[in-house]
Amino acid sequence: MNRVWRLWRQPWVVLALSAGCMRTPEPRFYVLELPAAPRPHAAPAAAPRAALRIGIRDVRVAAYLDRPHIVTRAGVRQVRRAEFERWAAPLKKSVADVLAESLRFHLPDANVFVFPWPAGAGVNREVAIDLQRFDGRSGGTAALIAVWTVRVPGGSDGRTLSGRVEYSQPVTEPGYSGLVAGLSRLLDRFGGDLAKALQSDAARAGGTTAD
Repeated sequence: MNRVWRLWRQPWVVLALSAGCMRTPEPRFYVLELPAAPRPHAAPAAAPRAALRIGIRDVRVAAYLDRPHIVTRAGVRQVRRAEFERWAAPLKKSVADVLAESLRFHLPDANVFVFPWPAGAGVNREVAIDLQRFDGRSGGTAALIAVWTVRVPGGSDGRTLSGRVEYSQPVTEPGYSGLVAGLSRLLDRFGGDLAKALQSDAARAGGTTAD
C-alpha cells in the first residue's frame, strides 16, 4: 500500500494524469460573406451602353495578414494572432470571391470573374487589390485599407485607373463572429465604391469597352 501511495505522489504521474484530462481546443473557422440584410449604401448602378466584363486578377495582402489565423489589433502598433480562430479559406481567395460577389450586386449588368477566368471571358477591366489592413477588435472597430488598380486593355489606347480606400466602423456583434461580420460589411462597402469608379470610367469613355 505504501509503495502505491509513493508512486501516486511521483511528479511525472501527476503530470501524465493532468495531461490526459486536458484537451486541446478545436480550431474554429470563419468565412467572409456579404451582409444578408438590405444594404442602403449599395444601390445598383445603371449599366453603361456596353457591358463591363470585370476580372479580379490579383489580390495581395499585407504580410501580417497572410496566414490562416485571424489577426486582431491589440494596440496602436501591436497585433495579436488568434491561435484557434482561423479563416476557412486563404484570405486572398476569400477577399477576391466576396469582392466579386459585391461587384455583381452593385453592377448587376456586368460580368465579373475571378482569375483564372474562363477562355473567351472577354475581360475589359482587370482589377488588382493591395489589402494593407484588414483587422479590428472584438467589441471595438473593424478597419480596411486597400489600394486598387484597374487596367483597361486596348493596345496603345489602354489606360490604368487607381485609388485608395480607408474604412472603419464599430463592431456591433460579440466575439470573432462579430468581427468577421464587420470586416465583411467593409469589404462590401469597398465593392460599392469600386463599382462606382468602374461605372464612372465607363461613362466617361462613352459606354464603350475595349476588347
